[in-house]
Amino acid sequence: MTHKERQRLRQEAAMWFARMMRPDATQHRDAFEAWLDADEMHGEAYRRIERRYQASGIVAQSGSKSAGIAPSWRRWIAPTGWGLVGVGGGLAAAAVMLLALSSAITVLLGPDAAHRVGPRPAALPASVEDASSYRVDTHVGEIRTIKLADGSKVTLDSAARLFVAFDGHERRISLARGRARFEVAHDVRPFVVTAGNGAITARGTVFDVDLNAPGRVEVVLLRGAIDVNVRDGARALPVRRLRPNEKTAFGPTGFVAEPWPISRVVADWPDGLLDVDALPLPILLREANRYATVPIVIGAPELESLKVSGRFRVDRPDLLTQNLADLFDLAVDRSRANRISLRKKI
Repeated sequence: MTHKERQRLRQEAAMWFARMMRPDATQHRDAFEAWLDADEMHGEAYRRIERRYQASGIVAQSGSKSAGIAPSWRRWIAPTGWGLVGVGGGLAAAAVMLLALSSAITVLLGPDAAHRVGPRPAALPASVEDASSYRVDTHVGEIRTIKLADGSKVTLDSAARLFVAFDGHERRISLARGRARFEVAHDVRPFVVTAGNGAITARGTVFDVDLNAPGRVEVVLLRGAIDVNVRDGARALPVRRLRPNEKTAFGPTGFVAEPWPISRVVADWPDGLLDVDALPLPILLREANRYATVPIVIGAPELESLKVSGRFRVDRPDLLTQNLADLFDLAVDRSRANRISLRKKI
């Protein structure tokens, strides 16, 4: 079996696992059994996803009764000792099914899929650790980690660009677009990241800087301490020092709000996976669209209120779109070149 054939088989098994955990699973029974009977490898692939689902530690619960899976084939679709229950039927019930899908996608794409390294940008030197001044870019859909000359690490998110300039007095990085995580090595020289009309100064610490929103810079501190310096035109504003697990944001005229606690959606992005609980669907799509060449949009107002829980691979927006459509029983509208719409079926 070729790599593409194995990948296609894993994808089929993942989709069947998610489909047969839905409240309307009985509608798919004959087709599912035919798929199992077609090749013994189908059952093996399905069991691998089932084992991963069991290992994920995720259980969907509510006050409703069981979805009522037929016992003659429940052994294929419900891991022993697990209870899958509905949350009211329709689209709301389908949200629970994403728990199964999220683990299946992780199996499908593999543990290293979040760090797909594209061609080396022309401006990137042959040895980053030996260079003092250069540019680094990532392509749309790529997450890339590099090691700097001082031992610090930088993880660039999709479609990011930064400029590195180290000398004997300062370690300076300018973020021109996108998002990056900085794991700063201890050094007597300050580590300064500039973005927009602000500068973030750190020594040994871990923090994110995000330039994706127009005219807005977001800064997240995960560990250590940083000082955020912002200018309103020619006027320097008071320095803001962040505490671990705090976030702040600023625009052309200064800070937009007091610091606030971060979420796991912010903390986990370098893995290409989001582990979320009752996350609104629009936020999930916003994160996925960082990696999409064509944005995914919600095509019906009633879908805005959907919430999802589980572990999701967001760095494959094409696959995420189709899986969401299947699990929520939605239509995927690709009629327009500049967007992909999720909408209710007519």
